[in-house]
Amino acid sequence: MDRKLLTNFFRKNQKINDQNIRSLKKITDENSPFQFVEAYKSLRTNIDFVSVNKRYQTIEITSAIPKEGKSGIAINLSISFVEIGKKVILIDADLRKPMLSSYLGENPADAKGLSTVLTGCDLYASILHTKFHFDFLPAGLIPPNPVELLGSRQMGEILCELRNEYDFIVIDTPPVSLLTDAVTLCQFVDGIIFVIRQKTASIDQIKFAMKKLESVKANVIGAILNDYVVPKDSSQSKNYYNNYSDYYQHK
Repeated sequence: MDRKLLTNFFRKNQKINDQNIRSLKKITDENSPFQFVEAYKSLRTNIDFVSVNKRYQTIEITSAIPKEGKSGIAINLSISFVEIGKKVILIDADLRKPMLSSYLGENPADAKGLSTVLTGCDLYASILHTKFHFDFLPAGLIPPNPVELLGSRQMGEILCELRNEYDFIVIDTPPVSLLTDAVTLCQFVDGIIFVIRQKTASIDQIKFAMKKLESVKANVIGAILNDYVVPKDSSQSKNYYNNYSDYYQHK
C-alpha cells in the first residue's frame, strides 16, 4: 500500500539532544505553538479520513529506533481524541523500557499494568485515569518474556475487551528495528502509525523497519515526520502559519 504522510510536527532549527527529547510538550500546554497544536488536529482528521472503509479503533505507535518521539505522539494523540469527546485508553506496551508513566506522572505503587494483567491480574483494577481525561494502562513489572506476552492469546482478549469500552485504544510500543515486540503486536491492532524523527534514523534503518512490518502484513496506515525543520528560505510557509495563528488567537 502507499504510505501516507499523516502530518509534520515542526520545530525551530535547534540541536536535538537527550534533554530536548525527554521534555514532553503537550498540546494542552498554554505556550504550545499554534503549528504544533494544529498538527495534532490534522493527524486526528487524517486518521478519520483513512477510516472511511475501515474503523481504526486500535492504533499502534512505533518507530525504527529509540528517541524518535513516539511516546509523546501517543500521549498527544490521545489528548486530541479526548478533545472531541472520545473515550480513550493509552497502553504502554513497551515492556522493556516503559516511559509513559514518567511522562504522565502516573507511577502506581503496586506496579500493576499490562504485564501483570497478561499474567492474571484484574484488567480494570490496573487502569488509571489521568488528568488529561484519558485512561492509562501502564506497562507494569518488566517481565522476562515480553514478546511471548504481547503475542499471547490473552493480549488479543484484552484488546477485544477494551474495544467494548473505548472509542480509541492507542498503544505505545518499542522500536521495530531493535526488537520484535511491535511486530508481534501487529496481529491485534487495526493500524500502525510509523514515527520518523528528522535526522535521527537512517534511511536504511527505516527501510529495515518497514520490511519487518511488511513481512507480517502489518497495516501501516501512515507516517509522521517528527521535529521537521522548516527550511530557512520557506518564509512564505512560515508567514502562512503565523497569519492563521494570529487570526485564530484574535478571532
